[in-house]
Amino acid sequence: KDSTAVALCQNALVVTRGPELIALKLPDGRRLWNHELPGVAVPWGLAVDAAGRVIVTLQGGQVVCYDVETLTASR
Repeated sequence: KDSTAVALCQNALVVTRGPELIALKLPDGRRLWNHELPGVAVPWGLAVDAAGRVIVTLQGGQVVCYDVETLTASR
């Protein structure tokens, strides 16, 4: 509820809510991890690539890419 961006992956659903990035386990919805974003994502501004990196487009035009293994960002 109240998510602004959603990406469906093989084993998880990744969503943004406000300045928070959240991964939920499929099929039970248990929270796998969450991470504070440096801003709020634009609607539908979320993607997950084949390597599992999470790319988020933020309001103001900034794009952030997270390595899910370490939750470190590159900009």
